[in-house]
Amino acid sequence: MEISKKYKLAHVVTALSWRGGEQQVAYLLDELKMQLDQIVICSEGSKMQEHCICLLYTSDAADDLLCV
Repeated sequence: MEISKKYKLAHVVTALSWRGGEQQVAYLLDELKMQLDQIVICSEGSKMQEHCICLLYTSDAADDLLCV
């Protein structure tokens, strides 16, 4: 099923560490990058922020990601 890019998905991650929930968000970011505009809302200094910064510098879909 193809999803229109008009939809946006916000991932809210409150943990500072990296565990199963954060890994699931990472999988979703990768799998949905061509189908949806995505934003990640996470704590400054968290492992998720580190992951998103890495994605911004290594991904063709950098415009689809934002860590706040």
